[in-house]
Amino acid sequence: MKLVVDVGNSRIKWAFSDEGVLHDVVECKLPMRRYDSFLKKQWGSLQVPESVIVSNVAKADMMVEIERWVTENWSVPTQSVVAEEKGWGVCNVYRAPERLGADRWAGMIAARRISQRRACCIIDCGTAITIDAISDNGQHQGGLILPGITLMRDALCKKTVGVKLDEEPCTDASLSLLARETTGAVTGGTLYAAVASIDRIMADVRAELGGRIVCIITGGDAPVILPLLSGNYEYKKDLVLDGLAQIAQAKK
Repeated sequence: MKLVVDVGNSRIKWAFSDEGVLHDVVECKLPMRRYDSFLKKQWGSLQVPESVIVSNVAKADMMVEIERWVTENWSVPTQSVVAEEKGWGVCNVYRAPERLGADRWAGMIAARRISQRRACCIIDCGTAITIDAISDNGQHQGGLILPGITLMRDALCKKTVGVKLDEEPCTDASLSLLARETTGAVTGGTLYAAVASIDRIMADVRAELGGRIVCIITGGDAPVILPLLSGNYEYKKDLVLDGLAQIAQAKK
C-alpha cells in the first residue's frame, strides 16, 4: 500500500491507499516546528509503505522534512504532487499549470470521478476557501480563492481596536442570527460572509455552466458552513486524499 498525505495550511491528513481505496485516515493539527519529532511520533509505528505521495500547500520546509524522514526511516520514494496541464479526465486552465495548488488539483481529480464526468464545482472550506468549476467535458473553468472564516476573524481582531474575541468562537451552525456580544457578532458575521459568498458564486457558476452541476464541498469548516447554504451539496470529508489515491494508483 501507498501512503497519501494532505498537508494544508493548518492541518495534516494521511491515509494508506490500496488500489485507490483509502484506509486508516488520520487528521491532526500541523505543528509550527519540530517536524522531525512530530513525524516520528505519528508515523514511527506505521507499516512501511511502497511510496509516499504528498500534496503540500504549507511551507516548503515541511515537504523537505517529510522527504528526509521517509528516506531515513523507510527508504521508499516520495512524490510531491504538482498540478499538470491534463490528467485523470481534467484539463487544467491555468496558463502555468504548476501554479495551481496541489490540493485543488487533487480535489478536482476526485470530483471528476465522484460527479461521474458531469459538470461539477468543488468548494474547499479550509484556512482559505477555494472554489473550482469543471465542465462536463473535463475542462477546468477556473476558480476563486477567498479568506476562510478563521482568517476573517483573525483579520478583524488584528486590524481593529475594539473587536476582540473573549472566548472560542462557536463551531456549529446553531448561532442566533443577531448576536448580543462581540464574540458572537464576529463568529456569526464571518460565518454568514462565507455562506453568502459561496451562495452568490454558486448561483453565477450554475448560470455560466448552463444547468445542473454536481456541487461538492470539503474542508475543515465545511460542516459549519454547509447547513446554511442554499441548494444541494455532497460533503466529502477526504476529497483531497481521494484525489491523491487516484494519483497514487496511476504511479505503478
